[in-house]
Amino acid sequence: MPEKISFILNNELISTDINPALSLVDYIRYYKKLTGTKVSCREGECGACSVLAGELNDERIIYKNVNFCIFSLHSANRKHIVTIEGLNTSGLNAIQEEFLKNGALQCGFCTPEFIISLTCFFLSSDVIDIYNAIKFVSGNLCRCAGYFSIKDAISNLVKNLSGKVSESQDRIEELISLNIIPDYFKDIKSRLMPLQNYPMLDDTEDYDFLISGGTDLYVRDYNLVKSSRIKYATHSSSTIEAVWQNFNKIFISAFASVESVITSSVIKKYFKNIENLEKYFGSRQIRNKATVGGNIINSSPIGDMSNFLLSLNAEVYFRNGYGERKLLLRDLFLNYKKLNLRNGEILTKISFNIPPKNTFSNFIKISRRNHLDIASVNSAVYFIRTDDVIKKCSVSAGRVAPIPKYLADTPHYLKGKKIS
Repeated sequence: MPEKISFILNNELISTDINPALSLVDYIRYYKKLTGTKVSCREGECGACSVLAGELNDERIIYKNVNFCIFSLHSANRKHIVTIEGLNTSGLNAIQEEFLKNGALQCGFCTPEFIISLTCFFLSSDVIDIYNAIKFVSGNLCRCAGYFSIKDAISNLVKNLSGKVSESQDRIEELISLNIIPDYFKDIKSRLMPLQNYPMLDDTEDYDFLISGGTDLYVRDYNLVKSSRIKYATHSSSTIEAVWQNFNKIFISAFASVESVITSSVIKKYFKNIENLEKYFGSRQIRNKATVGGNIINSSPIGDMSNFLLSLNAEVYFRNGYGERKLLLRDLFLNYKKLNLRNGEILTKISFNIPPKNTFSNFIKISRRNHLDIASVNSAVYFIRTDDVIKKCSVSAGRVAPIPKYLADTPHYLKGKKIS
């Protein structure tokens, strides 16, 4: 196992040899005694453990809000981790002040994580408006149901700061001057750079679990994970693209987060309805951690990314010590949780053909709750049309079979039909 895991926690450089499978929220609360970060559901659903994770990418730090109850200590390596304590200034910062002014806190349990997610919004959002601000806090639940006062506070913040926060990629100096983040943030980039040269953590070839995002395994049996031998398959945003085009195909890294894929300019260019998938695939905190490859290999019958990619007739690429193997995604799923995998293979990427202009695609998900829930049923459709006639199509459906199901006979039925 690795000698040290090194990262910056708020304003402190951490170097530790504690079990890398430990949940970071446990390390923060029980080893570092920073208890502003709460533990509640331990499933990544309530957002009470939201924290900022900043990663250096092309000399710019990209901050994401993530749920640390399902975020391993290993995942913190080389990053800037910010808890609510790390946002302290000499008094209340601008976000805290607005929450107080609008009575946007009741019991206070969820308040630190709303502050964290809003800070992430100001650090990361391409557009500073109320719509995007609400999207950033959508994974934070308030059991006191103080949503109206929280929305008022957010709305006032956006109005007050409109025009004061630029659309430049690096806003650190601006946000410090606006009293949103403390002064030490301006030195974080220079302090993270040396960490990028530290040796990569050694991974064992003898392991019990291979973890990418870990958003399912950490929920199912955290105690088993932290007492097991873990191999981590991670995506480094500074060295590997999430989505790229090559000739007539679009490729997706299996290690890329779901959020980085569905918000990529490449995907948005060709899939105008991708927001339907973004809207119903968990929260932003979950999408920032969950990986596309993990969603596929988990082989849940209702895997949202699996169903979306099945409708695109996607191909998956596996690599082991002997080379690369490619197969259709629909041929990967054999039976419930049983995959067409060979010994030692790891899913590395996914590809599908670039959609021509005369295409339509959509994703739909029905669940007991509109948001933050697994599907009762989900489905995706993709078709190529000539005028109003379906020329070619593919359809997938979840929770109609033990596996994510490609509906093989449906394209034959729909081919040549007129869209009414």
